[in-house]
Amino acid sequence: MREGKKTFLNIFFIILLTVVSAIQVMLLNQYSTTGEKLTFITRKVEEVEKENDKLSQKIASSTSRIAISTRAQDLGLFKNTSVLSLTTPLRFAYSPQPL
Repeated sequence: MREGKKTFLNIFFIILLTVVSAIQVMLLNQYSTTGEKLTFITRKVEEVEKENDKLSQKIASSTSRIAISTRAQDLGLFKNTSVLSLTTPLRFAYSPQPL
């Protein structure tokens, strides 16, 4: 009877070892797939950051004073050198309350 019990335990442990090995292989496969996805996402993030930097530089160069001035001249606008005021300046300090 003792020999039958040993054989049963050996078979049980072999089956248990096979099941645990299969689970380990499945988990490693899942981790590998997750690693691939993480690498893909990391690459995409780097690409988007590079594109964002390029666009930020483009915005900065497009909104510079020289670029705006050049664009205004292309549209026919010019710098106004004379100032026209519709109100006359006061010759004394203005106080809203009577003294």
